[in-house]
Amino acid sequence: MQAARFPAGRMLAHAALFLFAALFCALPARAEGEANLHYAMDVTLDAQSASLSIEMRVAVTNDSPDPWEELCFRDFMASAIAEARTRTEETLDLQSGVLSAACAGEPLEVRVDAADASIVRVALKTPLASGESCEIALSYKASIPEGGLRCGYFPLNAESGGGRTFELAQFYPMLVVYEDGEWVADPYIVDGECFYTRCAGYDIRLHVPEGYTVAASGDETEASPGLWRIRAERMRDATIIISDELDAIRGEAGGITVNSYYARGGESHRRQGEQSLQIALKALEAFADAYGPYPYAELDVVESNYEFGGMEAPGLVRISQMYSWFLGDGVDAAERAEWEEKLAGTVAHEIAHQWFYAVVGNNQYREAWLDESFAAYSEQAYWRAVGKSESDIAAQMDAFANAVNEAEGVTDLCVDRSYGELKGDYTPAVYERGAAFLYRLEQALGREAFGAAVREYCAACAFKEATTRDFLAIFKPYAQGNEDAQALLAAYLRAAREAG
Repeated sequence: MQAARFPAGRMLAHAALFLFAALFCALPARAEGEANLHYAMDVTLDAQSASLSIEMRVAVTNDSPDPWEELCFRDFMASAIAEARTRTEETLDLQSGVLSAACAGEPLEVRVDAADASIVRVALKTPLASGESCEIALSYKASIPEGGLRCGYFPLNAESGGGRTFELAQFYPMLVVYEDGEWVADPYIVDGECFYTRCAGYDIRLHVPEGYTVAASGDETEASPGLWRIRAERMRDATIIISDELDAIRGEAGGITVNSYYARGGESHRRQGEQSLQIALKALEAFADAYGPYPYAELDVVESNYEFGGMEAPGLVRISQMYSWFLGDGVDAAERAEWEEKLAGTVAHEIAHQWFYAVVGNNQYREAWLDESFAAYSEQAYWRAVGKSESDIAAQMDAFANAVNEAEGVTDLCVDRSYGELKGDYTPAVYERGAAFLYRLEQALGREAFGAAVREYCAACAFKEATTRDFLAIFKPYAQGNEDAQALLAAYLRAAREAG
């Protein structure tokens, strides 16, 4: 996600609805190297009622040492609905929930947490032992609020003739990570991420009204009018954009297809789409050189009504339409140039998340710096690639280094703290100080050594979930004997202080 370091945009809305599917349980353990999690979904969009229905099968292998007596899912649509209710005085008749669950045709008990409706537990008939697999069938439905921040429907462009765009993120029950003897279900937050998930395979059949365009995480193809097939591997979640008001242009970088979607009906929207494409192509090349190959066959960059600048998903990034408001012919040249630069920073930031969150995962609630700080730091890797001066980059990072929320009385500069600990210091810490820390660590180690460390870190943690301790295990040997680098680790990482 791109922090709102500039005025937020406007937004509108959306709704959704899901159902059931049945299949097997007690499957043999999967072969080594296979994904431990796979989602098969049959999804139908009713554009008239703005609702979805889903028949869903979740195949999972217990990769922990503990037997599982239950599976825990997150129904983040319940959180999206609750958030939507805070933005209006109207009574919203919106609902979400797992209607039923089954394993091998036998019904399973479904329990919704009394304190947090997004936490849904499915009790197993027989505990799932370590190394064993099962397949759970879920029937789910949800109403998706109009104008939802992460998941919503709305007209993307008033000039497009009354169309609708459905932006579906975290729209299905998502299996929670089991770690250290518990299912990790941190609180839902609006101004940050809390979607801690493992990589999975996806096979989605999506039914939409004819004439709608689909952009999605993974490989999306229209099998027949109104029927789309979406397939993906090694993705932590899947986002789907369904719209009857988008056009697209395409390019290629290093064999990767980049699709840039923009709202039809306005020259400024087309300009945003064109500029986003060129930025994305350059960013992909820069980050592949810095961190390793982009892991998917294509990347979708989609103009969005999302109001915080941008939002990442594996294989897809949403970029706020607010940039288009400043790309028209009537905008002052200096202001337009300023917003073009902001657009470039946002697109680069969200694409950097393809490496830091999509490839190298992390608990986004407890250690957000591992993805957000890296993504913010990576904006500078993009600026270098397009010729920005090192003095300008250093000046920006100096400003970031001094970022604290003084109203919160912040005295500790450490960035490896949870959202609950950081509170009002969250954005300065994980977007700004964390980026400045990485930049200064690069300066202390030297660009070549820092680059080698980052590539080693990305390779070691690829498609796994990293922690600050994993980061230190890679970087501390590079800092050995380097007093400046060691001082930076201790200044910005609590884990480094504790390790001594």
